[in-house]
Amino acid sequence: LALALAAQDTISNIFGATTVLLDRPFQVGDWVAIGSVEGEVIEIGLRTTLIRTSLDTIITMPNANLTNTPVENWGKRRFRRWQPIFKLDINSDPTMVSTFCEEVDLLIKGHEKTMKEEDSYARVSALGPDAIDVGCNIYWNIGSGKIEREARDDFLLKVMELAKSHELKFHDNRRRHSS
Repeated sequence: LALALAAQDTISNIFGATTVLLDRPFQVGDWVAIGSVEGEVIEIGLRTTLIRTSLDTIITMPNANLTNTPVENWGKRRFRRWQPIFKLDINSDPTMVSTFCEEVDLLIKGHEKTMKEEDSYARVSALGPDAIDVGCNIYWNIGSGKIEREARDDFLLKVMELAKSHELKFHDNRRRHSS
């Protein structure tokens, strides 16, 4: 009986490995989320799959668990979506804010990595007591985190330059405005 139970786990793990190797829901190097486990796949074996977490620990996942647990594979994304919000001072000139939005929109659509241009934008999204929120929706065809960080850095610096050129200030929530 003990031998049969041990064999059952082994067979389940081998079946799981076969499923992973045939279906290819992920490969070595992909960043995945499987249940509560998230990290980079570093090895796919017959019995287990090894995942390195962002804390640099290794999690050993029995392959049998992979056959009935949803796998979210960040490595198979077709695009990366980013939705920054820029909070401008509430006392900003509405004409300058409108021009700023149009020019940020042009930055987004003119970026060499932008895709889904019809769904990418920069527009005033909310007015609050202290700030004007300019919400952006950006879809980029970018394959790595490093390239994405570089693109964000470049984009944010250009947005800062645009705001400065239109004499717009970003909202400073450390101080309250008086009317």
